[in-house]
Amino acid sequence: FEISDGSTDLSVACIKHLIGSHIVLQFNITSRHKQGSVRMVRLKVFCESNDVNVVSVEAERTLQTLHPGGTGNCYTILSRGQSSGTSASISCELRYGIISLQGGSRNKEFEEEFPLEDVEIGREY
Repeated sequence: FEISDGSTDLSVACIKHLIGSHIVLQFNITSRHKQGSVRMVRLKVFCESNDVNVVSVEAERTLQTLHPGGTGNCYTILSRGQSSGTSASISCELRYGIISLQGGSRNKEFEEEFPLEDVEIGREY
């Protein structure tokens, strides 16, 4: 499902995978930026519940570079706790840097952060 609103330079969709006692969030990212490369794309994930018995972030994998119009993936691995039958809400924040490439040369670099729609982890996960 799509979790970005179209106002950012990147489009983000999330796919949830259940692997044993882990939930893998696969974020498919497409660049809509036409004037530069996107670097260090990462999804910062915050578990609404501070209870590690429900779900906790175990690992994250960033996307190093995304060229104009390109597509890539970021991943977050969540560990399901002992209360895995409980649903949880996960907040996501898209963070990345843009290297502006105007006139064929590298001009400036700036950082962006955007909150995205929450990801619901249902009882079935």
